[in-house]
Amino acid sequence: MTETNRGKDFLGANITLDYCGEVWRDPRRILLDAIQNHIDAKNDTIPDITYTVVDPSGNVQQVTKEALATRDESWKIIGMTISDTGDGYPTPYLTMLGKSTKGDDDLGKFGEGLKMLSAAAVKQGITVLLSSRDWKATPTSYAQTVKDYETETDKTFDTLGYNLDWRAQHQRGSQTQFSFLTLLSDAKRLTVAQQA
Repeated sequence: MTETNRGKDFLGANITLDYCGEVWRDPRRILLDAIQNHIDAKNDTIPDITYTVVDPSGNVQQVTKEALATRDESWKIIGMTISDTGDGYPTPYLTMLGKSTKGDDDLGKFGEGLKMLSAAAVKQGITVLLSSRDWKATPTSYAQTVKDYETETDKTFDTLGYNLDWRAQHQRGSQTQFSFLTLLSDAKRLTVAQQA
């Protein structure tokens, strides 16, 4: 599939945030699906995963899984980055249900996982940044009003969309970054923001 959205700063997915259902309320499902997407991006290769952590004093560090294991429980994970070195994907995969780069025998071949993890993250206040090739996308929500022709009334839904940024430099593979700062208490969020 070719890139058809180059230069656009917003993409609407026409998927309500409620579409993702109960199974997506668990943040672990969001993370597992993101990891699986990166595993599928390059067969037989484990994606690179790094963690953003903060200690009680507000010190923020990027660490590997091995370094994370050496931190005591006072260090809290506030972010996670998953990267692969596959071919990447164009932005139409962000919005089109049923579009997938996977084969018939693969898990997740129905083309909804990326959209579902994005919608679930937005609904739960988890900040996500998706990037591949020459673009970065931040999932967001916007109000979309549709006409109910049976009742002749308008209904408004919170709908998934993506803010896009385009880069001159082409990146290899793709990356999913999660920030859990919105899930921290205000006091901790201020401490972390001061360190950045």
